Amino acid sequence: MQAQLESLSNARDDVKVRKIDLPRGSSDVGAQFQIRSVPHLVLYEGTEEVASGSQSVVKRLNSL
Repeated sequence: MQAQLESLSNARDDVKVRKIDLPRGSSDVGAQFQIRSVPHLVLYEGTEEVASGSQSVVKRLNSL
């Protein structure tokens, strides 16, 4: 999935991808950001969150 997201980011000027690695066993951080699975994607338009969770984000990106 990482390669697909990077390709999308490289192909479009309006899409930026940021990857954040969480240390193993960091349940506090996961709980803070409500991360229930890895990978976990969040999509923003500007500063507004428009999709959260891998399936929702991929669906939204496919509609671009």
